[in-house]
Amino acid sequence: MSDYQKFEHSIYCINQVANFYPEGRLLITSKKLINLEPKINTIIHVLLDRVNMVVDKDSLVQLVWRGKGTSQASITRAMSISRKTLTELDLPEGKEIGLKNIYGLGYSLNANVQKKTIKSGQEVYELPESGSALRSPL
Repeated sequence: MSDYQKFEHSIYCINQVANFYPEGRLLITSKKLINLEPKINTIIHVLLDRVNMVVDKDSLVQLVWRGKGTSQASITRAMSISRKTLTELDLPEGKEIGLKNIYGLGYSLNANVQKKTIKSGQEVYELPESGSALRSPL
């Protein structure tokens, strides 16, 4: 097996109706596939790793912007795009993903999330609420 084939990547199953593939920068439901911009992908990844917890703005800047100075307007704009992207998934009622601004503290993504680690050789994934399958985005 070549080095290329010896890898692991993560899949986040969100509210049992959407999948997030951070390495492929994809959000997928049985009806939609959204390619994410790198910063938006990183924001969603950071928040999913800390689901149902408040991520303070300093930590967000450190993890997403790698500690480089960024304006409050840039953070607000990126969070707005992230929220809009999650809304565009058009999830069924009761399965929505809540991305909240906790005034003075930071941001919180509220959802039921299961993280799975996929190793090389496991190439086909079942999409939520569908009988179709998807090849690994990587």
